[in-house]
Formats: sequence, C-alpha cells, structure tokens
Amino acid sequence: MPTTTANLPNLLTRTYNRERYFAPHERVMTKFLDNVEDFADGGKPLGTERRFAIRTADSHATGGTAEMGDLPAFSPPQVLQAAVTAIQVSASCSWSELMLLVASGEGTLGEDIIDDHVKMTTRNLMTQLNFLTLGHGTGRLAVVEASTTTLTTFVVRNPEGVLQLRKGQLIDFFDLDTGGSKQGASQTIVAINFETRTVTIDAARSLTAGWGIYRALSTSVSSYGIAPFGLRGICDNGALTATQFGITRSASPDINATVLNAGGGRQSYSEKLLRKGCNRIFYQTGLEPDAIWMNEGVRSEHLNALTGSRVYNVTGNEVPGYRTGNKMQLGHEYNGKFIPFTVEGDLPANELYILTSNLFRRHILRKANWVGDGVGPEGSGSAVLMQMPGSAGQTYALGKVAGQLWVGNIAHLQPKANTAEKEIFDEELAGDI
Repeated sequence: MPTTTANLPNLLTRTYNRERYFAPHERVMTKFLDNVEDFADGGKPLGTERRFAIRTADSHATGGTAEMGDLPAFSPPQVLQAAVTAIQVSASCSWSELMLLVASGEGTLGEDIIDDHVKMTTRNLMTQLNFLTLGHGTGRLAVVEASTTTLTTFVVRNPEGVLQLRKGQLIDFFDLDTGGSKQGASQTIVAINFETRTVTIDAARSLTAGWGIYRALSTSVSSYGIAPFGLRGICDNGALTATQFGITRSASPDINATVLNAGGGRQSYSEKLLRKGCNRIFYQTGLEPDAIWMNEGVRSEHLNALTGSRVYNVTGNEVPGYRTGNKMQLGHEYNGKFIPFTVEGDLPANELYILTSNLFRRHILRKANWVGDGVGPEGSGSAVLMQMPGSAGQTYALGKVAGQLWVGNIAHLQPKANTAEKEIFDEELAGDI
C-alpha cells in the first residue's frame, strides 16, 4: 500500500518545527556482514552457484625413513565440495502522486517525503540483512513458546525471544523450519513487550507451540526459506540445520562446528568456558580463534563475573569514585593474544560464538542498490521511481514505487574452526534466575 495523504497524515503539518533530527527506530548497522571479507578473486556467485573446498584431512605422507628408504606414499588430501547460491534480499517503498506534490517543503515535518522514505527503506533493508546474516539460513525470526486459542497475543521462546521482531512487521507462521507450510493468514505486529516476550498482532489467532515466525513480503508472498547462510547456521552441528553449503551434516560431520551446551539446562558463564571453546578449535584444526560474538546479556554475565574481583586502593584522604562498568575493551586472552568481544543486539540470548573470523567469506553479486527500468546489474545510485500498475492491469495508477535489492551470500572455509556455546545463564535478556 503506498503512502497517501490519508494513511500518513502526521507528515502533513503546519505547526511542527523544522528540526532535522528524527530518532531512529531501527538498528541500522550490518556489523557482522561488514566484518566478513570478500573472496580473494571477487567471489561473485555467478551462474547457479559458487563452489569452494573445505579441507577435512591432509595427506600426512611423512614419517621416519631408513637409509636409502623409500619416500612415504602420497595420498591426496580429503576435501568437501561446498557451494553457495546467490540470495536476493529486497525492500520497497511507494507514494501516491498527490503525496509527492503536497508533502514537500513547508508541508512536512522538515524532511522531504522522498528523502524520509529513502532513509527508512535503506534502514529497514540493512536491519533485515543483519537478521539474516546472523541467522541459520531459513529466515526464522522467532518461535512461538506456548499454544494459544483465539488470542491477539502470544509469547515467543528463548533464546531468540523478541530480539529480531519489530512493531509494524508483516509476519507469517510456519509449522516447520524447513519443508513446512504456512499456517493461517499473515499478521502485522502491533506491539512487543520486551520484558515478557509477548507479541501483539492485529487479529486473534490460534497458534501452536513450536511454530516459527518469518517475514512476509505481502499477505500472499512469504520470505520463508529464502535467506543467506548465517552465523548461527555455520556455527552449528545439525541442531538448527541438517545441511550446510549443500553438504549433509550427518554424513559429513567435518562440516560441523563445536557446540557446547548444558543439555537443556543452563551453564554459568566463566573464563573456563571460553578457554574450553578456544581449545576445541585449536585441537581440531590447529587454528586459533580471533573473535567472540555475543549479545548484551552474555556480556553482562562477563561483567558480573568480574564484580567480586574489584579492589579499590585508598590512600590518605582520597576516596575512590566507585564507578561501575568497564572503560577498557572487553575480551579474552588466549595463547598470548587478545580476542575482543563484539556485541550484536540481534543475536539470541544465552549464546556466544568463538570464531575464526578471518575464514569467513562473502559472495556479493550485487551490493544494496536501487532497482528500476533501464538500470544495469549494479543498480542505480539514486532512487528510481517507477509508475505503479493500475488495479485493472491495463494501465497505470497515480502512484510511484521504488525498490532496493541486495544479492549475495556468506560462507566459511573451515566451519569446525568455530565454537558455539549455548544455554549460558543470561539474567538480563533471557530472565534466567
């Protein structure tokens, strides 16, 4: 539905001041995707797919040799052939012709209506990309915790909680994360209670515990199953994804990362736990991790673990300020190297990820850009306004539509060089007591 003078009246005003600042209502950074390196050769997933090799065993043609003895017999190293395909992620906005005429200059809150919608659409696209590149490749945003009967509210379960849900999102419910079917109509989120993980939707529904929640492109088109590979899926051992890069995990366990959990309960955060995760990577691959990713809740557990070791030296009449927090960069020392913590607000609660981030690769077929008639593969640097089709399908309507498109995927050259630590006690985000 395009923005019209009727459905967005607050942009048409004669009394508000002309302040240029609008408080952002979305996180805009794609922090993880920005941290991933391109493939050395450009890495575009041209054609139907992009293939690469994951080494699973060396030849080991070596050993003690007698005088005049034969050299060791060589056997080829073992590799898995992995593949990624290009995934499209898009966004759109539209306006009526009348809105474009009247919502400019003094008729607005200080922003041109096109400029306002361009910023909003770009912000929303970047937020969705962040969700997907942190996810596990199915596009799932949350999971229903408890069944409901004809209610407009439902609770989502941890660890995902409501962290990837936003007010105003059009969502679908599917019974299975892969190979499932849409359950009922699409709904719009009208409110989110962060403390109770309660979501309010625009119509009463009967939902079943375990159903997944996914973005809907429209009331008839879903984004279910259309997603790039993500951080959680790569750092998995089959609990979230049965296949990765086209390889079946149960048949080829070398595609699995190490997952350390509490067996359904909770494990306390500790330096020992971090050290264990780092050592798993080293002993399986000979590599050392270089990054640790988590949400605010697990970082708070790290700070809680430091609270008891604070010592304040008092000399003479000087009284310490007793400041809380930590002004230094947080991280973990491993084998003489400092591994920094990176906090990402869209990651689930109860989890942290120890990574060899230098082995992540991204295949960008096309960076986020505008689409439209007469635009080449790289898109356009500015918004392209296309005329909306008429409702009868024989002419055009008095409205404009614009779209953005990103095409690409991410991969990892050695997935078992990563560790996921899950079911960590998390009081702040998961409400663990």
